[in-house]
Amino acid sequence: MSSRQDIPDDGDIGFLDLKGGDLSFYDFSSRTLEDCTFCSVVLTSSLFTGSIIRNVVFDGCDISSADFSEANIKGAVFRNCSLKGASFISSKLRSCVFSDCMCLYSVFSSCTFVDTGFSGCRVEDADFSSIRSDGLSFSSSSLCSSSFFNTPLKSIRLDDTDISGIRISEDMKEACGASLSLDNAISLLATKGVVVDYRL
Repeated sequence: MSSRQDIPDDGDIGFLDLKGGDLSFYDFSSRTLEDCTFCSVVLTSSLFTGSIIRNVVFDGCDISSADFSEANIKGAVFRNCSLKGASFISSKLRSCVFSDCMCLYSVFSSCTFVDTGFSGCRVEDADFSSIRSDGLSFSSSSLCSSSFFNTPLKSIRLDDTDISGIRISEDMKEACGASLSLDNAISLLATKGVVVDYRL
């Protein structure tokens, strides 16, 4: 069982392997975490603001309400984690994987995503406003009721992902040039009160 005493008080953190334990409200702000593994660790409301996170695995962790704002995250894996209400505002995520995670009410506004994917995740009522994407993808996930204001959907892959009720501008400018499945196109139009009759 891990404890706070297992973590250096300051400076970079490398090759740390933590299993279990409660690190709620722990402050990792402006620190570098590299080649670390957090397994079944409670990290609710912990602070990672301005941190550099490289090749870190979060496996089965509760990271609800944690703050990753303005963090630089590369090669991180979030597997089977709860990220309810977590904030990634203005962070940069490169080559990251979110797998089978619960991301309800998470905030990713003003993020930069490069080669990052969500697979089997519930990312509902989340905020993806004003993001930059160079390889952001969702597969077998749910984005129901999430916000994509000022985010071009054409820059995002939405394979087998439910976008019912997503929130975009009245003029639907975010959908310009997007490649959508028939179901997602109908869902998008439905948010504007359009009913599509596609019966043969």
